[in-house]
Amino acid sequence: MFIDATGREIKIAEGFNCIEAYHSGQKIGSIEFDEIETDYDSYICLFGMNVNSNYQKAGIGVEMMRLAAEIYGKDFSKPSFSAVGGSG
Repeated sequence: MFIDATGREIKIAEGFNCIEAYHSGQKIGSIEFDEIETDYDSYICLFGMNVNSNYQKAGIGVEMMRLAAEIYGKDFSKPSFSAVGGSG
């Protein structure tokens, strides 16, 4: 259980290739991952992240990312923004 910046009890749980956040049984956020496999290695890459607008700016996204880093450890890869159309 996680207490967000406004005092709400948020459950943050691991799913299949995802981390999900719940408040009072309602899903309020998630992070989805892709598992990338190469000939030499495999790693986890961030696919998408969202937090319901009524719950943003309360530390929920940060807590989901902390759990992701704890679970995936060395296999968690920093995303490449240039790979999705960024500028560098």
